[in-house]
Amino acid sequence: MNSNCVFADALSVLDDKFFTEERFKEWYNMLLDFAVESINLLREETGNIKDVSYEVNTVLLHEVVYDAMIGLKTIVISDNNTVNEPNPFKIASYLGYWFLRHKPIIFRVKTGLNIDEITFAKDVDPADRKSIIVEMKHMNEVAVSRFLLRYIFKVECARPLCTRRRFRRIKATGCVFFDSFPDMLLAIFEKLKYHLTYRDISPKVIEHFLEAYTLHPYVPYTCDLWNTEENTP
Repeated sequence: MNSNCVFADALSVLDDKFFTEERFKEWYNMLLDFAVESINLLREETGNIKDVSYEVNTVLLHEVVYDAMIGLKTIVISDNNTVNEPNPFKIASYLGYWFLRHKPIIFRVKTGLNIDEITFAKDVDPADRKSIIVEMKHMNEVAVSRFLLRYIFKVECARPLCTRRRFRRIKATGCVFFDSFPDMLLAIFEKLKYHLTYRDISPKVIEHFLEAYTLHPYVPYTCDLWNTEENTP
């Protein structure tokens, strides 16, 4: 066994340029909001089942932002490119990736609970229960999917860039197989959630997903996605 060891100095993450303490707090609070929102939405869907509970581990969430910043800063200081600041695609992909690695949303159930036999609120559609149970098991992936799409797109935009009239013209060409663009956006969300849950994921894979989603301008982007300036969301 070789007893020689190589030591490397730890990378200083925070600085007074892009990776500031203020940005660290901003990203932390942003991810915390998405985690809490996802938990609350699920509680509304299920009728707040008593034997199932969630909480956000803030220590792990700090690790998410810290590790994402390390990866992003490694890109910026590399001699192999001329990137001064990471663009929104990279920011979203690194934050999302490390959220999935650390899984700060903690899922607890009552001892001996059979989750497939839980009692839902009466107003929950029986046809939706299977998908809801999947989301209950994979809340981290659900939160990341919501975060990724909303970091890049103005998903709740009241006036989409592609109007219903334009959609009808596009659909008439036989190139679109959805009934509406909101249906397409929902399919994108479900597919993204599936890949984050069951497929090998890296920041590069997530980045390519998000870039591909911009091919059709249905909804506005949150900013100039391809820049390296500081006007990121």
